[in-house]
Amino acid sequence: MSDFFTIYFHDDVDGIVSAALILKHVVRGKPYFLQPVKSSQRGDKFDHIIKNRLYGVEPCIIVDYQHHELADLWIDHHYNKALGDDAVHTKDMAYDPKAKSAARVIRNMIKKSPLGQFTYIDEDMIRTTDMIDSAGYESIEFIFTSKHPLMMLKSYLEQMTIQLSWSYCRAVEAIVTADFELEDAMAMLGIEPNTVDSLRKSAEGIKKAMVINGPIAITEMKRLYEYPRYSEYFVRPDMKYAFRIVHLGGDRVQTDVGFNQWGNFTNEVHIGKMLGGFDYTISGGGHHDVGGSIIKADMLEQHVDDITTALNPEVPMNEESMEKVGVDKEADPVEKKAEEMTKTGESPDMQQAREKAATEEEGKTDNVQGGTV
Repeated sequence: MSDFFTIYFHDDVDGIVSAALILKHVVRGKPYFLQPVKSSQRGDKFDHIIKNRLYGVEPCIIVDYQHHELADLWIDHHYNKALGDDAVHTKDMAYDPKAKSAARVIRNMIKKSPLGQFTYIDEDMIRTTDMIDSAGYESIEFIFTSKHPLMMLKSYLEQMTIQLSWSYCRAVEAIVTADFELEDAMAMLGIEPNTVDSLRKSAEGIKKAMVINGPIAITEMKRLYEYPRYSEYFVRPDMKYAFRIVHLGGDRVQTDVGFNQWGNFTNEVHIGKMLGGFDYTISGGGHHDVGGSIIKADMLEQHVDDITTALNPEVPMNEESMEKVGVDKEADPVEKKAEEMTKTGESPDMQQAREKAATEEEGKTDNVQGGTV
């Protein structure tokens, strides 16, 4: 086995911080290859990626992502049905579903090592990563106002309209190069505090896209971060759950479900176990209050029914139970364009017209990188 490490990491703040910790404390200056992976690549897609990795013989490390049999070291904190609720620590595995982030699992692993007591790890960085990945924010307003470096990084990632692998890799390397001085790392990346202000403005746009089913805000999107996370609770604090449907293209759909922990609610459903329990999903899982799944497009209707029934069993999923949030046609260019298309006969109905108008409108801004404009 060579000393050329391949590191797979989830393309979010926790994955980036976790990969940086691995580079610093495990790889330790040896050659490496970084590979960010998306939530939508779970299941057989990840199997294909990892089986066709760079050389196929180098040490393989997976952090903050699903387990794979070819991993020489796997570190994760997402609930795994095969492993259950208890932490597992071996020479090739560090799994703790009670940890709030994979960075926390890595921090604990390093501290338990023979030289752990002499190893400095910024505890504020770990606590903030915990907060971001477990949505442990003090208030919904905090998400859209905090200028902490990792909150700035989160805001930047959520506003990237084109996800490029090197962007995530560069973030990992900047944190390591700055020796975990996060303000310096953000300066190296060109990420400024006004990135958070842009995120707040973007969040307000979800008002026109949500469909309300009792306590659930349901939003269909063409890309993962068309609206920032938790936008639903920012504009509608009375919503108990947010259910997002992301059309990935082809025959795949990603769904994300979250609980509004900032409202006066109690969540009786373990969302991660619920999403991991459907036998038709390609992959599914998460934590008690948040989770996600990948399904085939032809299973979407059943998936919507299953989730809305589990989260809102007293209210059936039908037209009478649905409330479409009002759209200001004059202010919304997509709605205005769609109406024109139906009037001129360019599109046979409003649904097709909206889809075409949205595609055209999105094309006008696809070349803008969020957080730097």
